Amino acid sequence: MNPIEKSVVSVIVPCYKQALFLPEALASVQAQTFQDWECIIVNDGSPDNTAAVAQEWVKKDSRFHYIEKANGGRSSARNRGLLEAHGDYIQFLDADDLIESAKFTWQVNLLCNNPKLGIVYSDLRYFPENAPQQRRYTIFDPDEPWLEQAALDPRPLLEKFLYTNMLGINCPLIRRSVIDKVGLFEETLHTMEDWHYWLRCAAAGTCFQFAPASDTLALVRIHPDSVSQDRPQMRFGSYEMTVLVGPLLKDPEQRFKNFKLGVERMTAEHRDSVDYELLRLACANWGVNILHPLLNAYLSRHPRLSKMVWFLNKADGNHGKSS
Repeated sequence: MNPIEKSVVSVIVPCYKQALFLPEALASVQAQTFQDWECIIVNDGSPDNTAAVAQEWVKKDSRFHYIEKANGGRSSARNRGLLEAHGDYIQFLDADDLIESAKFTWQVNLLCNNPKLGIVYSDLRYFPENAPQQRRYTIFDPDEPWLEQAALDPRPLLEKFLYTNMLGINCPLIRRSVIDKVGLFEETLHTMEDWHYWLRCAAAGTCFQFAPASDTLALVRIHPDSVSQDRPQMRFGSYEMTVLVGPLLKDPEQRFKNFKLGVERMTAEHRDSVDYELLRLACANWGVNILHPLLNAYLSRHPRLSKMVWFLNKADGNHGKSS
């Protein structure tokens, strides 16, 4: 038997207040040209009619399975789905997003024929809720093919991931053995949890391949309730991620870069606890080269103290000249 025919894809669809969009997401799974899949719909304590919508699909197609749990966030829902999944490959799909019809056929074939590959990922497009046929590279201008540009960046994979999330949650097909090695999603992160997961995969030595092809796009819906629309929350989440990622980085230079990125990503929400957050960030990315940027970051967030240090340095310099 052809190895592709034996392969099974497990699709995990967390749903919270997205019952309106859920049928389109599930239809995009059902429309896949590769048919050997199971789809696990995880109702994350949603107060809408997610249960009724999901059960209709379970009745129509036995490959759909339905699970209910108390609300715990997307990471918690994905983790529950992973615990129920039986497939050799894992596909994550948020309930308001879509995947094009040839995605599984193309990506399963690549993974079957390249045993060293752990994650194969497609290109990504965004579409507005009020214009579903529109396709954009980005949510915000400029509308440029950033994902392809990131894939072609010659820097080491882990370093690239420190600076940018190079794939959306529904872009990759993931070999189950990667999940088994890396573990479950970090449930304390409520944004950027997918970015954090890809960083963990890269730190574990997973081989990624960007493999765009016709009819394999991951499609992300833009609507008012999209997490990606909340830029301050996204920035806050990216800071938290730099704290969690630090201990995974073995290279002191990468920890140094990650610390500086964390300082840049600090937001207004950190204002009342800035000293604690800076120390937390420094401890997570510790190395002798952290001390100077830590001091600079501390002074930059205490303008009066910074001005005093500048004055003392100037006074000391003038004193030295006079003596």
